[in-house]
Amino acid sequence: MGLSQAQFATKFGFPPATLRNWEQGRARPDAPTRVLLAVIAKHPEAVEDVLRGDAVAGEAADESARAPATL
Repeated sequence: MGLSQAQFATKFGFPPATLRNWEQGRARPDAPTRVLLAVIAKHPEAVEDVLRGDAVAGEAADESARAPATL
């Protein structure tokens, strides 16, 4: 992928310290995280798309929360 740890962490929502701990052998990702990492390795665009969708959905929810209520 050609990303630094910090870039990868930001792009896929991992704390940078967690990536360092994995790479230095101080910790191992749990099973669901290992699955996510495998999907990122094979289909990073799919994960990016889903994360963008979550961000867009979150922004829409924020907008509706700020909108005045109508009766």
